[in-house]
Amino acid sequence: MRALRSGPAAGPSARRADVVRHTGVDDLGSFRDVLLARGYELRLLEPFEDDLSREDAGAADVVVVLGGAISVNHEHDYPFLKDEIAFVERRLKSGKPIVGACLGGQLIAKAAGARVYENHALEVGYLPVTLTPEGEESCLAELAGNDYRIMHWHGDAFDLPRGATRLAYSELTENQAFSMGPNVLGLQFHMEACPRTVGGWLVCYIGDIARSGLSVHEIREAVRRHGRAASDGGARVLDRWLAAVEKTC
Repeated sequence: MRALRSGPAAGPSARRADVVRHTGVDDLGSFRDVLLARGYELRLLEPFEDDLSREDAGAADVVVVLGGAISVNHEHDYPFLKDEIAFVERRLKSGKPIVGACLGGQLIAKAAGARVYENHALEVGYLPVTLTPEGEESCLAELAGNDYRIMHWHGDAFDLPRGATRLAYSELTENQAFSMGPNVLGLQFHMEACPRTVGGWLVCYIGDIARSGLSVHEIREAVRRHGRAASDGGARVLDRWLAAVEKTC
C-alpha cells in the first residue's frame, strides 16, 4: 500500500481515505480533489498486489472502491477477489463509510449478499439516470445540475442487498445506486470519471467500445460535450455524502 499524496493534509490529525484501485486508468478522477479539499490523506490499496486479508478494514475514515474491467464473479482467474470481497464485508460490518463505483459498487453488493450478474446489455456513454423518491432526498440530488447525465461503462449489474434502499435506475439497468444507511453508497455508474479518466479508457478498453456499437470519435465528442459537467456533478455528490458521514463519525 502506498500514499497517493503526502501533502499538507497528511499527519496524525488528518482523516484517511483508503482507495482500492484495480487499474491505473480506473482512478479517483474528480473524487481526488474533493477528498484532498476535505483534509483526507489518500492511501492506495491495489488488491492484485496488496494482501487485503491483512488489512484492518475499519482503520480508515473512508474507503473508496474504484472500477475495473473484471467481474466480481471471476474469482477463478483473479483469486485476489476473494480477499477483496472479504475486506469489503469487514468494512460493512465495521459500520464505517464506504463508497464504491461500478466494480466497486458490485463488490459492495456482493459482500452484502446480493447477486451480481451479466447485464442484458452493455451500457456505455453519458446517459441519464432517474432517481427514486429516496434518491431525490439523497446526495444524488446534486446530479440535477447536469440533468442527471453521468458516465456509464459496465456490462454487469447487481441486485439490491437485503435492506438496501434503491436510489437510481436507468433505461438499461434496474439498479444504478443504493444506500445501506448513511455510511454505505453503492454506485453502478462512474460519477468520478473526469475527461482525463475517460480518455484513458478510450485507449485501454477498445473491446468494450467495439461491443457498444459506438466509435471512439463518438465517445470523444460526448466527453467534450458532457465530460466536465458530469464529473463536476459527481464531485458535488461525493462532497455532500462526505459532509453527511463526517457528522456521524
